[in-house]
Amino acid sequence: MYMPFIPFTRLYLPALLLLCLLCPDLSGQRLKYKTPTQDAYQALHYNCNTAPVLTCPADITLCPGATINPDATGYAKAKPGSPACKTPNVRYSDRITSEGPCQGEKTVQRVWIAEDPDNQNLRSFCIQYIFLQD
Repeated sequence: MYMPFIPFTRLYLPALLLLCLLCPDLSGQRLKYKTPTQDAYQALHYNCNTAPVLTCPADITLCPGATINPDATGYAKAKPGSPACKTPNVRYSDRITSEGPCQGEKTVQRVWIAEDPDNQNLRSFCIQYIFLQD
C-alpha cells in the first residue's frame, strides 16, 4: 500500500499545539490551555468532592501506665479521596470508655479523623481501641 508523504505544514501545527496544551500537569489537578486570542494560560481546576480514604491502626493492648501516644499505638493513614483532592489533614480524639477493676486499667476509644483541607465537610472517621490491662 502506498502512503504518500505529507509534509509537516502550518495546517497540522494548531492540532499538535492543542494536544500539547491540553495535557494535565504533573499534579493531575489542573489543565492548562491557551486559546489563540489569549495572551496568558488559564487553568481549569477540578473539584474535590470525595471524602479522604482513612485506614486506622490495629487495636492494641498495653500494660497499665504505658504511654498511649500514637508513636506507641500507631498512626492512621489517609490519602485523598480522588486525584482532584489535596492531602488530607489527620487528627484524633481520645475518650476513656471504661476503667478498672484494677488500678490503671482502662479502655480508650481513639477516633481518627481525616479532613480535606479545602472542604471540612469531606471527612472520614475510624476508631482504634487501646486497652490498658494486665
